[in-house]
Amino acid sequence: MQLARAKRLVEKVAPEIKREITASQAKQRKSLRGLWRGVDITDADIAEIRQQMWGGFPTY
Repeated sequence: MQLARAKRLVEKVAPEIKREITASQAKQRKSLRGLWRGVDITDADIAEIRQQMWGGFPTY
């Protein structure tokens, strides 16, 4: 008896789940191409920030 109830529940819920999955896949993702365009970060800038971040980190 419980198997039949579980089957009915799955049959009832499955179409709704399928609609939700289809709707979420249809959304367009925003491209990140060009995100850093116009930003001028040099190797020296990165080294300076890295030193500030990790300068007090204990080494053993």
